[in-house]
Amino acid sequence: NIWKAIVRSVFFESLCSFMILANCCSMGVQAHEEVMPTLSDGFLTALKIGEHVFTAFFLLELLMRLRAYGLKPFQPSSGAGCWNFVDAFLVMVTGVLLNWIIPLINMVLSNNPLDGQFL
Repeated sequence: NIWKAIVRSVFFESLCSFMILANCCSMGVQAHEEVMPTLSDGFLTALKIGEHVFTAFFLLELLMRLRAYGLKPFQPSSGAGCWNFVDAFLVMVTGVLLNWIIPLINMVLSNNPLDGQFL
């Protein structure tokens, strides 16, 4: 199966690890900005765009792993399945739901749909 070969490759695993680390750094900068606002508007926009890039990447990773392994490894009945389930839950809730779906619904339902809330 080509999908298993891809998601098991050293390159793919290294890329995923790098993206996790980069996402952690981005979240750290965002948390610091909440406490002590010092960043420029351009940098804040770059962070917001980064959130969308991370969400897209982690969703793609999840879909590739689902294609490679199916649903069974994501069932929380085993130790590894529990961690896979938590990972999928985080991607879908904190990524897709909070970054894409809720802001999109808010943008559609607001009086001014082009006010930049999606970014």
